[in-house]
Parts: sequence; C-alpha cells; structure tokens
Amino acid sequence: MCDREGFTCPCGSVQRLAVDPADVLGALPLFESVLTQTWNRVASIVQIGAYAPVGRPGTAFTLHPRLLTVRAEPARVESVLLTRADGADASWLHLLGPDRRVTHRFRPLGDLDHVILAEFGEGGAAAGRLPTDPSPLTAPGGAGQLARLDATVLGNPLPPLGAKTVTLDVVAAVLDHVSSIGLPLGIAVHSPGVAQICHGFVQSTSISEGRLVVTVDQAIVELDLAGVADCLLIRSHAAHGPTSALELRDADGVSVATVSQFGLVGHDVHATWEDVAASLPTHSA
Repeated sequence: MCDREGFTCPCGSVQRLAVDPADVLGALPLFESVLTQTWNRVASIVQIGAYAPVGRPGTAFTLHPRLLTVRAEPARVESVLLTRADGADASWLHLLGPDRRVTHRFRPLGDLDHVILAEFGEGGAAAGRLPTDPSPLTAPGGAGQLARLDATVLGNPLPPLGAKTVTLDVVAAVLDHVSSIGLPLGIAVHSPGVAQICHGFVQSTSISEGRLVVTVDQAIVELDLAGVADCLLIRSHAAHGPTSALELRDADGVSVATVSQFGLVGHDVHATWEDVAASLPTHSA
C-alpha cells in the first residue's frame, strides 16, 4: 500500500485529470452503480448505489430514497485524480479538497460505468450539469438547517448560536435508542467542499478501538471518537419547522458530522425525534 496526497491506495498509476470538477460532479448521476466514500479526519461514510443529482450550496435540497445524496461546491475541488491498481480491475476517481487531501471518491461497479470513467481519463467528460440557480428558501446566510450544511461545504461554518453541549456517549445512546424504536434518522458527513447524507433506519451500532461504527440502511458511518472535541445540540429551521441536530466538531471547531432529520419526513417521525432530543441531558455551550 502507498499513501499519496492524503489517501491510501494499492500501488498503481495515479493520473491528474484535466477536467472541470463541475463536469465531474454533474455527470455523477450517469453512473449506474458505484462504491463511494466521503470522509474527513474524524468521520467517514461509505455507500453503494447510484447518485442522485448533486446539489450545490444555495440550491434546493432533496433527499432521494435509495439514491446517494451529495452536496458539493466545485470551486472547492482543488483537483481530480484517477487511480488504477496494478493487476486489478479497480479504478477510483478522487476529488481533492482545498487542502489537497481526498474528500470524496468513488469506484465504478458496472461495465458502462467503466466506459464513462475512461472518458474522464482521456480528458473528456460525460454530459452532466450542476444546478446553478439558488433557491430563495435555502440560500446560505440564514440560520436554517440547510444553511448550516451548505456553510460547512463552503468552508464558512455558521456559529452554533443557542447550542447546548451533550456528552459524546449520548451520541451512541441516541443511535441505539432510535434503532430500538424503529425511528429513521439521517447522518451527514462533512468534508471540505463536499457533504454526503444518508437517511434511513439504524441497523446496528458498535464501538471498537475507539471507533463508533453505525449502519444506516445501506450506509456505513464511522467516527473516530478521540477526534470529536465537542458534541452540540442545535435547533435550526428545517422542512418541518425547528429541528434538532447533534453536531459533532473536531478540535478546530469544524463540523465533521451531523445527526438529525433531513428533508421531508413524516410528522410523527419529526415529533418523535424532537421528543428524543428534548430528553437529552445538556448544559450551555
């Protein structure tokens, strides 16, 4: 194994692609099936499936059932790399963030997907388009849930006004509880320029060697508990009105993951989640 520009990959070829990151992001829904990962120094999310249209900060947010939900800002993608492992049919496309570390990557799984990826390697890009018209209801700058999410993608996180602090062990307890009562829940993993969001039923949770591993439907989220400096309970406006979220931050005060109800959910789901959040032991941040 070798480590290049912040990620580990089997020894093989590494090619910096001469493509516009916006073209790559716009073309992601064309892939039939991919293994995809978004991560930072503390949290990661891994999923298999097909991409929904990628959202840009300031545009409307839709959480698509059974599709991979990603929000990204191409201006914060420093470069795009294509890696090929020696002696194996395994190519990965990597997006590098402003710190030149990999923030998001995917491996195509279908035959047609490899053809699309080959076009990137040849300096072209399949036809795709990112949304560019901001929605007046979700434009960054407000105090809403989506504004908080987008501000992190843009690298300008909003201050946690009115936040309360909860102890880190509460996170695992909350995930175990919502799993036991069958309450769907969402987890967003933030990385410079990219956020990937899953939403569904919590299938399992486990802690091993200081890492919390959570399975949400087909997504696997992993948290390095030692890297979480603060866990904040924040209420912000969302689709169903004020909505609570557990926001995990690293030692630099950067949000690495958020646990909440994202997008449109049933009224009963939202009300039950708010009851859970109201029951948590907190103190002023």
